[in-house]
Amino acid sequence: MSVEETCLIRFADGTTHEYRIPVLNVQSYTTEMVEKKHLNMLIPFLPIRFRKNFNNKRNSVKRTIREAVRKDLTGLIRECIMIVDREKENGTLTDTAGKDIIELLDMTCGYLLKNDPDLKREVRGIMKPLVMLQSEKIEVITEKHMNAIRKFIEKGCSSGQSYQEVTESIQDIFSLDEVEAEEKMGKYWKKENE
Repeated sequence: MSVEETCLIRFADGTTHEYRIPVLNVQSYTTEMVEKKHLNMLIPFLPIRFRKNFNNKRNSVKRTIREAVRKDLTGLIRECIMIVDREKENGTLTDTAGKDIIELLDMTCGYLLKNDPDLKREVRGIMKPLVMLQSEKIEVITEKHMNAIRKFIEKGCSSGQSYQEVTESIQDIFSLDEVEAEEKMGKYWKKENE
């Protein structure tokens, strides 16, 4: 489902040229189309079609997620996991590539659902066995990762950012849930700067 966008470029010599740029509309692809065409790299982007259903930072009014949206999203996640499994079975994907796709899918869902912890837990519950296999190799957060989190918090603290701003930033940047972020903030945030 690729289409073309055109743009006119005016050059310094006064001439104008039209350029056609192929555009891939990922959200128009169904899971069946993705699987049939082996477009596995699109899988992590498929949940983005649900973004309008979730709260964003600018919207302070909390909306409840309709049950139909919840079922559609969890159904999509299950379909994506089954596609990855079938693609690994038929040799289109390696085991490592399949795990990478699932991890990217998890990251996308983590970002989309950051303001809905219940649905985030539900979706992670669907992916947990698959994501855990990859994360078992990196069982504990490495010292380097912990140092990066510590430095980020200390820098935010010393630059005058609010506790809440830094907490939200480390959730986004380091893919931490609320509990993990609070734990890190409690450990590294210097109280005298509040």
